[in-house]
Amino acid sequence: MSSYADASGWAAYNTQVEETSRFAGDLIPVLDALDRLLAAGPPPTLERQLKSLRLVARLLEDACTKHDLEPFGAPGDICEPTTYEVAETRAVSGAGEEEVVEVLERGYRFGGRLLRPARVVVAVPQQSE
Repeated sequence: MSSYADASGWAAYNTQVEETSRFAGDLIPVLDALDRLLAAGPPPTLERQLKSLRLVARLLEDACTKHDLEPFGAPGDICEPTTYEVAETRAVSGAGEEEVVEVLERGYRFGGRLLRPARVVVAVPQQSE
């Protein structure tokens, strides 16, 4: 193997290590928030617990988005067969055909590449009686 190939291989490896280190560094505040949440003991109210969990979820989602991990899938989306997996169909008044009415699991893309399709419930036309 040439020294150029060795050098480019090490450069690619170092770039990957640096990117992974940045991602791990961005996860540290999420871990800190979870540590604080767990150390605080039981919250006085369910509302406060949900607020804390939403904050931690937002921190995690922000860290992932910053590193090009993109969640997708929301009620109101139009179901596309290349990125959505239909788990169930449901007749829903006022919903358009193929409209996502419920998201069971969000889908994820990394760098524009599909990692997992969104699992959804999709509207179908209501039967006339």
